[in-house]
Amino acid sequence: MINGSINRARQATVPIIVLNPAGQQFARFNPVIDTGFNGDLQLPIADITRLNLPLVTTSRTILADGQEVHADVYAATVPWLGNSRGVEIIAARDLPLIGANLLWETSLTIDWEYGGQVAITPLPE
Repeated sequence: MINGSINRARQATVPIIVLNPAGQQFARFNPVIDTGFNGDLQLPIADITRLNLPLVTTSRTILADGQEVHADVYAATVPWLGNSRGVEIIAARDLPLIGANLLWETSLTIDWEYGGQVAITPLPE
């Protein structure tokens, strides 16, 4: 289980560790859960650079406002629900996000109040 909370901005967040593929560098984040984002993770480009993540591709991305942009995609690894999981990270200017792809095959429970509990658990097989 991964436990998080609702922050002062009324956003559901959970802690996550991102490692570069060589496992030599890591950083801790508290990304906002964004079920409208269908990728794995979004991180600011400064953090991607600091972690020395390898560029995988450039992808066409459609933002929530319908605007189409091209975004760089990087590779990383995250400890996720007891396993090590390879993820694709979209480079962005703003806050870290967890997307629906990383949440796939999990149960997400949110108590919507300041300081409320956020829990991610694997679905039973």
